[in-house]
Amino acid sequence: MTNKKIKTATRICNAAKDLFNEHGIASVSIRQIAMAMGMSTGNLTYHFKHREDIVERLYFEMVEVFDQPINNLKTLEFSIVKLFETSFENYKRMVDYKFIWVDLHQTLRESEKIKHHFLETRAKRTMAYGFMIKRFIEGDLMHPPQYKLEYDLLVKRLVESIDFWISSQTLNTSVITGAMVVESHQAFIGIFHPYLTSKGLKEWKQCIQQK
Repeated sequence: MTNKKIKTATRICNAAKDLFNEHGIASVSIRQIAMAMGMSTGNLTYHFKHREDIVERLYFEMVEVFDQPINNLKTLEFSIVKLFETSFENYKRMVDYKFIWVDLHQTLRESEKIKHHFLETRAKRTMAYGFMIKRFIEGDLMHPPQYKLEYDLLVKRLVESIDFWISSQTLNTSVITGAMVVESHQAFIGIFHPYLTSKGLKEWKQCIQQK
């Protein structure tokens, strides 16, 4: 693919992302994207034959950053501070691709490829949080579990909190503000509070105070 084609495809995806974020996937057609670009539908379909192709490109663009730590767990630093910093960056990145999360079911219906990746990665994220909690316990940042399923249920809450915070926030407004990102992220971090040791609480309080 030539540089010109790459640049045009990128411009199309950026325009589509703005439209998807504003109106939702289901309300935006290839024709509307072409109009926003000031090009013919035929010219646009030369780069992307279907709307789903654009959605796929944007989805995999977004998850490229998210997938890296999941696939390199053994090399990661595990601390409350690192968790706080990394998850906050992820929350901000999710807002850039808001349309994917506002109606997650619609996003998954758009593409079997997206659905397969999302479900596979969700399973990996579940495993990664379990691995992180194990390391936190070993580092005296979290208490050992008090009953068999305690941390399995915690992991479930963490994953669902991330996946659905944007759809929850947009029930009353279509605009996600910086303050809403901070509030939602602190709600996520707050899930850990009851499970932390005195050492973990010290790190946790430092992170919260910084925000």
